[in-house]
Amino acid sequence: NDNDEAVVAWVQEYGDDNDFAILSSQYLESVWYHPASIDDRIDSAVIQYFTDSTTYKIVKVANSNKGDAAIIWGKIVEAKDDDYLSRLFISEKRSGEWLHPSSAEDSFTPIFDLESNQIIFDEQGNFDIILSKDINLDMDNYGNTIIIWKQDGGLHLPTRLYTSKYEESIWTHPTDIEDFEFGIGGSPRFDMNDNQKGIAVTEYGKIEYDEGIWNIPTEFS
Repeated sequence: NDNDEAVVAWVQEYGDDNDFAILSSQYLESVWYHPASIDDRIDSAVIQYFTDSTTYKIVKVANSNKGDAAIIWGKIVEAKDDDYLSRLFISEKRSGEWLHPSSAEDSFTPIFDLESNQIIFDEQGNFDIILSKDINLDMDNYGNTIIIWKQDGGLHLPTRLYTSKYEESIWTHPTDIEDFEFGIGGSPRFDMNDNQKGIAVTEYGKIEYDEGIWNIPTEFS
């Protein structure tokens, strides 16, 4: 940021079993602070399943001139009775303090109702993983934050775009799988200025964001 502060985050492979950890470093007052060991990982409270999945590679960072920062990262976690979901998590720095997820339930992605068979098995017994991907976020200089991502519903739900926002010190996340922002999928890219105005761009076109409201073209509804 303009105060010469920085936050970086990455996925690191370790051990003999090809396990992966999410780590971060920060630059404050002309000094870098790095993890001392793999035990300083920010995802230690969330167990990862299927380490060969690309989901764990989702790591995005944004920060503000006031010192706030957000790291978005993803994992595939066990949901119920050997069903699995791709979940997204936030590690964030507010007022100088870092807060990390405390468990796999501490996720902001919509909850899927497994009882209604939203995760299904094919004839070979392979299950359908619902994936969160193409995550993008931006933070203005006041710490207001927008997250936008594509949720792949697998064999039974359409691909949709979901958003979360942090404004006036409050996060607002999707409440369920039907609480999507745009009814058409895409690979979103988002940029926001300090007047709470932004633009999300996908291969289907652009959607403007203005003071907390998405102006959605009819082709996205």
